[in-house]
Amino acid sequence: MDGGTIQASAVAIDGRALLLLGAPGSGKSSLALQLIDRGATLIADDLVRISLLRGWPHAHPATRQLGKLMLRGFGLITRPPTTSPSPLSLIVQLAGESDDAIGRFGPVCGHMLPCVTLAPHRHDAAIMIEVALGQWGL
Repeated sequence: MDGGTIQASAVAIDGRALLLLGAPGSGKSSLALQLIDRGATLIADDLVRISLLRGWPHAHPATRQLGKLMLRGFGLITRPPTTSPSPLSLIVQLAGESDDAIGRFGPVCGHMLPCVTLAPHRHDAAIMIEVALGQWGL
């Protein structure tokens, strides 16, 4: 990832951004909503802008989608967004049910960030992400 706009969802927890990556329909928006329900703040859904600020990658909402979250079967819903850039701290790759993994690193704007792979439809996915952020997040 070298900056620009990417297809992903992003939320902030305690001022640190985590990026949810996955194929269309993989559960990024649903997982973002679960994290928001647990106290996270929406940064962006579907399109996330990544840029370097003070030498570190930050996540921003794409202007046209500020506060909007697309949920399959429900359509577009709104949630209060953060409008300030949030420093990226963790990458979450959504994958198949048996692909859970920790301890990997992925490049973002020339920086290696911790990356975890989770099955998005796990009943405890939001909790596991919070644990990963506390354990490995920057």
